[in-house]
Amino acid sequence: MKNILIYKDKGADMFCVSTLISALRHEKIDQNYTIECVDKHFFQGDEWQKETQLVIFPGGRDTPYHDALNGARNQNIREFVLNGGNFLGICAGGYYGSAVIEFERGGPLEILTTRELQFFPGVAQGPAYGLGHFSYQSEQGARIARLNLSLSPDTLNMGAYYNGGCLFLKAEEYETVSVLARYADIPTEPAAIIKCKVGNGCAVLSGV
Repeated sequence: MKNILIYKDKGADMFCVSTLISALRHEKIDQNYTIECVDKHFFQGDEWQKETQLVIFPGGRDTPYHDALNGARNQNIREFVLNGGNFLGICAGGYYGSAVIEFERGGPLEILTTRELQFFPGVAQGPAYGLGHFSYQSEQGARIARLNLSLSPDTLNMGAYYNGGCLFLKAEEYETVSVLARYADIPTEPAAIIKCKVGNGCAVLSGV
């Protein structure tokens, strides 16, 4: 069986990791794939690529991801996707998979920077529901986001857990990007979940 790798190192929220594993098992994904948690050292080489179907970066903090993986490790992850692999970035992972991050602009938690993976060539801007609500120490900024999912030919309305995640600015303007879901309760309904074609592979990035 091929592997599904979940990044579990500095920056990854342990509740997000455990919830993700439970969800994969609930959907019986583990019957067809081996689910494995890995740290930064795992990505130092490239021998893992042939045996891997999907790499997942969960919610947490993007900056420790960058500190741990900047350079060769990020290059190996990007190479994996370019060669036909798959990447799923959730919340912090969604920020991390984007070329540019604008987080809490003008506030005490401000992060304005670029990232190396660049699966989404544009800006991950957040928090999607505005500044001054998010806290790393509490759930004060958490809410149920209302989403419109694009499931051709229909649109499905649903709710999803949200806490500090991004919107993908002008995602529909990039030829390699498909919008899978939009924030239905934010003016202009910006992209909440996107699918990016990256070489022969695919990256799905989610703000929720």
